Amino acid sequence: MRDETKIHPMVLLSTFINVIVMAMFAYDKFSEKQMGYSIAFILLSLLFLGMTIYGLARNNKIGRTEK
Repeated sequence: MRDETKIHPMVLLSTFINVIVMAMFAYDKFSEKQMGYSIAFILLSLLFLGMTIYGLARNNKIGRTEK
């Protein structure tokens, strides 16, 4: 039996806000010539962006199968 629980929209919103903040940190660290930090924040923002897109796609799929 598969778990068909939707991810709460507030969680998805907070992860998207997290993406924006980490991208801003990456830009800030890049402008200060701290490449290690900027690469780490870019990778983290891409990870959170992927999690947000996955959550939206999952909720959309679950919403279509409930009807």
